[in-house]
Amino acid sequence: MGMLAAYLVTAAAPADAADHTFTGRVDAASNSWAAHRVQISDPSTVTATLDWTTTSADLNLGLRDPSGSWVQWSASSSARPEIIEYEVEPGEWTLGISAREGASDYTLRVAVEPHNGSGDAWEADNGWGSVQPWAIEQESRTHVWTEEEAVEAATNFPLITALRNSYRAHVPAMRRANPELELSVYMNGVFAQANQQDAYPPSWYLRDADGNKISNNWGIWLMDPANPGWVEDRAQTCLDFMSFSGYDGCFVDNLGPGAIWLPSLSAEPINPRTGRAWTRQEWMTATTALTEQLQATAAPSPVLVNGLGYGNEYFRGVAPTSDLLEVADGALAEIWLRAPSQGISSHRPKSAWLRDVELVADAVARGKTVMVSTKVWTDGSRAQKEAWHRFALASFMLADDGSNYFAFSYGRDEDPTVGNDLWSIDVGEPVGAYEAFEDVYRRDFSQGKVLVNPTETARTVQLDRAYVDPDGVERTSVRLESHSGTILRTSEADERDAQDPSGEEDTDDAPGDEDGEDAVGDDDGEDGEDPQDPPGDEDGEDVDSTLTRVADVRFADRGRPNMDVSLGVEAGETPLAGAEVRYRLMRDGELTERVRVTTDDDGSAAHRFRHLDTGCFEVVVEDVDHDEGSWDGATPENRHCR
Repeated sequence: MGMLAAYLVTAAAPADAADHTFTGRVDAASNSWAAHRVQISDPSTVTATLDWTTTSADLNLGLRDPSGSWVQWSASSSARPEIIEYEVEPGEWTLGISAREGASDYTLRVAVEPHNGSGDAWEADNGWGSVQPWAIEQESRTHVWTEEEAVEAATNFPLITALRNSYRAHVPAMRRANPELELSVYMNGVFAQANQQDAYPPSWYLRDADGNKISNNWGIWLMDPANPGWVEDRAQTCLDFMSFSGYDGCFVDNLGPGAIWLPSLSAEPINPRTGRAWTRQEWMTATTALTEQLQATAAPSPVLVNGLGYGNEYFRGVAPTSDLLEVADGALAEIWLRAPSQGISSHRPKSAWLRDVELVADAVARGKTVMVSTKVWTDGSRAQKEAWHRFALASFMLADDGSNYFAFSYGRDEDPTVGNDLWSIDVGEPVGAYEAFEDVYRRDFSQGKVLVNPTETARTVQLDRAYVDPDGVERTSVRLESHSGTILRTSEADERDAQDPSGEEDTDDAPGDEDGEDAVGDDDGEDGEDPQDPPGDEDGEDVDSTLTRVADVRFADRGRPNMDVSLGVEAGETPLAGAEVRYRLMRDGELTERVRVTTDDDGSAAHRFRHLDTGCFEVVVEDVDHDEGSWDGATPENRHCR
């Protein structure tokens, strides 16, 4: 029978219903498709769960939007159940069920959770921990995003700077996903675009000694930041771009002295007021005044500017870039810790590194906001770039108070709108300022600490207690290679010890008998049973009365390069909360990533993998840790190709 003839459609559910249950039967040999319609009256989150009775059957679940386009499929081989979670707009949505193999009765449960605008769910599920990351969308190779991609960016970042067209159509959905999101529209402060060579009055363009207009390496035209007409144009452009895009504020590029760095220009620019080459002081005075005008015009909308450079520029004795921070809501240090094309093994000396850290500390002391970005746009292995990432993030955390923003880029072609697991590490609040001991810089947090070695010599640090590193390894000492850093969380074992300082249990007392005396009825001064043996085990040997097991592994593709992996853990037949699972994600037989997750109240744990290539993936469980019992050592059969 053809697909259309076999496509069963049920009536739409009532508009106000929050939960729906559908039942039916599909058969790969005959009626292989079924569909159920759900009417959505308000923007909502839909969670659809498909389960079936015949374990040998393979059923898939899809979601179709009101326009008739399929927007998501859950097709994780024969694993049950299939689950889809999606942000939906009002209209009639369709859930399709396909029998890929076999036949079975099924139950489809659909939960609809309208958005109430409170932001409570968002706050519990944001994509970062102790550090606020920011997305530099204007540096992306593409500026066309689906709503799903835009919403994911909104949940991964509290601050996004972007071109005015990039998210214009998706701003409402992004704000529903993250009511606290700050979107800033990108504009250039001192350059006209390549096609604007003659768009402005001739006097607005800067020129060389021969009267020629000046362009930079990108082919855009250098303008006079002190020209009143240009200043007014920039202020109006900020207002126009905000109105067009629906964003919150403006991000203004190229306001620091880097704009007149001679190697990047076609010729040396002349200041028309002096007839001589621009001095650093003249440029900083002009761009600071331009920033003040932008700020005054846009108020109360925020104005963020790029121009701090890095620590040496920020603290320079003459015309420091910190002047920009005095008049802007926030400012960017774009070459923080390194220049993008700097060699992978090249590092700034410790003194320069320390000024970069102090740049953040100084902004905190002033009550100002800074953004920093570290870009590794050079040849190097992923491991080398990951080491740079950890070094930069730990260095930033030495001085940040939680009000500033951090960005890291592994390469020019990397998607800057995708989050990173390092940014989700939560070590709590900082406890005091950073300190140095034998050239290792450290800062304590309420739930961890950061360590940085900015020198050429490797160091080993003995820790005051057990901590867990970013790879999920528990450590009591850390070896820091030269120019490296790490973020450490207090281990769960130590947290339990903090609650019970003795670290011991009274095995002689029955449950509820904490007085240190024998239980009632045991008058001989000795325990009558082996407290290690469960009831019914009197043979003197221990038995494992409860085995924990990984009951299932599920895969779901999320957007272009991303994939969710969910595991269910049980003790006997009961879902097990609080179990720590360590596993490897393999792609085509090769290790992709090691992960550690902890199960929720329903015994499930999910992790989103990002930047994945195509291929066939498999989960290999390494350990399941829980007080309820030992792991049975097995990984359920699983495989997912994408």
